[in-house]
Amino acid sequence: MHEHPFDAAAPEYDESFVGLAPGTWFRSWVWKHATQLFKSGDEILDLGCGTGEDAVFLAKQGIRVHAVDISPGMLEVAREKVERAGLEDLITLERGSLTAIASHGDRLCDGFLSDFGPLNCLEHLAPFVESAARSLRPGAPMLLVVMGPVCPWEIAWYLMHLRFPTAFRRLTRGLDAPVGGGPTIKVWYHSPRALRRALRDHFDVQRLIGIGTLVPPPYLSGLVTRAPRLFKGLNKLDRRLGHIFPFNRWNDHYMLIATRK
Repeated sequence: MHEHPFDAAAPEYDESFVGLAPGTWFRSWVWKHATQLFKSGDEILDLGCGTGEDAVFLAKQGIRVHAVDISPGMLEVAREKVERAGLEDLITLERGSLTAIASHGDRLCDGFLSDFGPLNCLEHLAPFVESAARSLRPGAPMLLVVMGPVCPWEIAWYLMHLRFPTAFRRLTRGLDAPVGGGPTIKVWYHSPRALRRALRDHFDVQRLIGIGTLVPPPYLSGLVTRAPRLFKGLNKLDRRLGHIFPFNRWNDHYMLIATRK
């Protein structure tokens, strides 16, 4: 029996997201911004680290990463990945929640990353923001990647298939979302406006960038396989337009970059 719903998804998570063209494109876009924010020698927090894909990439750039996740299954995959890469001296792993980082102690970090939806597992953002603020030195950058409430591809796809409630499911508060084809978990699709409001007392928001307006979500990767040249072109266009409205608000995910006050 799994300790956490995400344990069921852990063994196949990389194949179902990282290994698909949209997921690869999305993550490479995040990595481009992450390497501009975090530098070799920095010590950063990776909250909701999943299978450790981001932690391993950043450690290869000389960045020390303290990676935290609530799922033992995800952490086990991450631990194996870290060991295979020989990065045990740069990556530490901890089981912990999004709102309490137990073992990091009083040290202030140089940066903060939460990639591809961990914040969507929180109904209330304030406890997370308080925890993040306590963990970062003044001026430290934070990069958050969140699933937004308006995904044009998802809406259009499910409307076309006459699945009207599913088309607008992201507007439901506390949606029961399946994980790994098994158990469900409650998710909340926080808007950029709601996240900005939650951050304002402790962080200055620098940039808001959309990910996946013209490119479909990874679960529709079959469309990309059928027309790879078309979607490669749309991916490039997505990147050029992702910082302007509506591309930075209507998307599969959005990336928010802020600094600690």
